Amino acid sequence: MYQKFDAVTKTVLASAEEETIRLSHSLISPVHIMLALLKSRCNAVTLMAQMLRTGDAENIRLEIERQIGTGPEQRIGGPITLSDRAREVIRLAGLEVIALGDSELATQHILLGLLRVNGVVSSVLGKYGISVDSLREQMKRLEV
Repeated sequence: MYQKFDAVTKTVLASAEEETIRLSHSLISPVHIMLALLKSRCNAVTLMAQMLRTGDAENIRLEIERQIGTGPEQRIGGPITLSDRAREVIRLAGLEVIALGDSELATQHILLGLLRVNGVVSSVLGKYGISVDSLREQMKRLEV
């Protein structure tokens, strides 16, 4: 798995654990990473915001939370770790770093990884016209 994360990405991944706890889930999944991205003011959110209408980011958050729901009232104990799908997101994000010739894994790479994994995040973002191709194009336009 790619290991060189920038500081903001490390913060977002820590926030994903907080999202997991807030929703009473036992594993950090791609949706928790996406919810953490949406809460942050990082490059990935800036890129998305410029592709969306006002209020769409909040609607995306609400739709994701509606689809995943919450776990039991009392979360089952034990360590909170990354799910296999979350690990795949990070692996794909690492490949994006290499493909783009960047030196660190940043939030925009995480967002690309999220879009490449079929699931709730890619489905919801797709409804708003955000895809791997559209995000890459936006990154080129903004030279991110």
